[in-house]
Amino acid sequence: MDLVELLKVIKPLLKLMLELPVPFLLLGLFGVFFYKHWIGKLSIISSLALLYASSIPATVQWLGEKLETITPLTNEQLSDFKPQAILLLTGGNTGSNPELNGAARVNAATMQRASYAARLHRETGLPIIVTGGVVYKGQTHEARSAARWLLDVVGIQPIAIEDRATNTLENLQFSKPIIERLGYQRVVIVTHAYHMPRALQSAESAGVNAIGAPFGYLARYPFPNDHLPTWKAFVPESVHISSTDALLHEWIGQWWYQLSQ
Repeated sequence: MDLVELLKVIKPLLKLMLELPVPFLLLGLFGVFFYKHWIGKLSIISSLALLYASSIPATVQWLGEKLETITPLTNEQLSDFKPQAILLLTGGNTGSNPELNGAARVNAATMQRASYAARLHRETGLPIIVTGGVVYKGQTHEARSAARWLLDVVGIQPIAIEDRATNTLENLQFSKPIIERLGYQRVVIVTHAYHMPRALQSAESAGVNAIGAPFGYLARYPFPNDHLPTWKAFVPESVHISSTDALLHEWIGQWWYQLSQ
């Protein structure tokens, strides 16, 4: 078993261990056990400092600026590129929903992506291809959940579903034969802005001719013209932890992509 295969096996555990604020809690717990030693005190201080840093807008802005490098899609780009379909990359789902008698449904990330894809569909008339499989054991196919949401909520029937992919690269690799079978040569990818660079890299690797339609930019905090943050940028709020977590997760995803290549 090589390193990549090993990482695939332990990926669920790694995701759990790296989900914020778990690393900070583990670091703080380590500090409690070794409190009498200087490294224990340092661990506690570090865990509190990292927790604070992950909960302020300034951190989200800084991380977002590093990742969200693809600008929003313009009408001019659409006109020049002439895409023939929308490729919607799912972002997860949730299972065991009591209101659905235990059935799965799309999570917030997938719902946002599907909503933006639906808007783009209505503006352009382009058909939607949905891609996303079972990422973790026990879950349902993300693409099927997203397709059901598109049909039930906004009345749009995807033209095709790819339900085997477990990561971004596979999204493009497994979607390519579907795109070719439908007779398309150019697609527009819909995913979050922080995820778009890796999506376009994966498209290039898979040989899919694509342009990005990013949305949901996290690096949008209204800093002054000199780019120095105001005092509000350093006020912690719990909502920013999830944004920091998403951005850090994408950084790890880009590292994973480079490793797999």
